[in-house]
Amino acid sequence: LGMAIGAGALLLAAAAAVIWGLIDFDSLFTAFHGALFTNSDWLFPADDLLIRLMPIGFFTHCAALGGGLWLACLIALGLLGLLLMRTNGKKSRP
Repeated sequence: LGMAIGAGALLLAAAAAVIWGLIDFDSLFTAFHGALFTNSDWLFPADDLLIRLMPIGFFTHCAALGGGLWLACLIALGLLGLLLMRTNGKKSRP
């Protein structure tokens, strides 16, 4: 039961992150980098080569794909877990 609660919490967190990204990607991007980096080294000037090669649209697209795939995998695993619980429950009955 503990794993199911943890998986449900992870699914809710993933859904919240995807929705947050769809509503305001810039704040999600900033919060993500703020959690990973202790300083502001991830901030680059607008004319930096990295920013010109990979503009914000690139990261928005990657985040949408990654978040969607993560969410789809969590849903698939949740459905598989429910299916396995139902199958195991039917086998254990006399």
